[in-house]
Amino acid sequence: HSSDRSSLALLEYVCQQIPGNPLLIVAAYRDSELGRQHPLRDSLGRLGRGARFLRLSLNGLSRHEVAALMHARTDYPVPETLVRSVHRQSDGNPLFVTEVAAMLAQDGPESRAVARGARFRVPDSLREVVMARLDKLPHEVSSMLGTAAVLGREFDQRTLGDLSGIESRRLMSLLEQAHDAALIASARPGRWVFRHALFREVLYEDHGTVARVMLHRRAAELLENRYRDDLGPFLSSLAFHFFEAAQAGREQKAIHYCRRAAEAASAQRAYSEAVALLDKALQVSDLAVSSDDDSRFSLSMEMGVAQYQAGELTAATQTLLRAAVLAHRKHWWQRLADALF
Repeated sequence: HSSDRSSLALLEYVCQQIPGNPLLIVAAYRDSELGRQHPLRDSLGRLGRGARFLRLSLNGLSRHEVAALMHARTDYPVPETLVRSVHRQSDGNPLFVTEVAAMLAQDGPESRAVARGARFRVPDSLREVVMARLDKLPHEVSSMLGTAAVLGREFDQRTLGDLSGIESRRLMSLLEQAHDAALIASARPGRWVFRHALFREVLYEDHGTVARVMLHRRAAELLENRYRDDLGPFLSSLAFHFFEAAQAGREQKAIHYCRRAAEAASAQRAYSEAVALLDKALQVSDLAVSSDDDSRFSLSMEMGVAQYQAGELTAATQTLLRAAVLAHRKHWWQRLADALF
């Protein structure tokens, strides 16, 4: 993808001269680097007409492969919640997974990152590659994409316009430029998606903590006000944004929407998602100034049930035992029985 026309012409010529010889030529390229007029497109078309030409797409590791690689590098089984988090952040990029596993191997199985599906920084080597792509964009396009990254891997065009303050026609032009640069794709009318999770991760990390938290808070309030008559389809988004904005207050809203989204996920038998949402609610509860033991007990009970339904039996036992200890300390005998049985 970085070759000039002369180098590509040489590649084509060599490939034409070697049929019947025991020689393999391997050429690697990033398909995301190929614009509409890229000379490699024509070369691939001509090479593809050869009888022995084979094109292989190298996708990211699957979730099971991520789990296997992390296990091999850490020498202990990594919880499924953490595997899902790493896979979602990296799209299965092996270098990202290896870097995270190396850090976990140093911290050991009892670390907080292992206990909860933590976020991890993009490795510097990968970050430099992604930033080189982003640096080619006009500043206005990269700034718009930075705001879009706060909304998630997939984002709504209307919400992005409100959050960024960019007029709709201008926003459409900027989105088209990002699309032409192969950074985003159209998911469906009015919705866009980052082509690779790492694009979104690098743009997201580029925000300062305060700016990121305030953008999440504004996004949450926009969604809540716009769809207040029918919040059901947006519960996961509301839980995500209020959770990320919890440092700026509104802890109770974060807990409320995480619980509602978890209920909706459980109703759809998405028990692992329900576990992740309730874990977030518990994290916010630990931070909240006005948090109470009654709420913490209820959340622990809900999470224990969700973990059991998700097949995470050991984790469910530990969660329910913590709820039982809390009930015993508060002399809540009926609740103690509920937690134990």
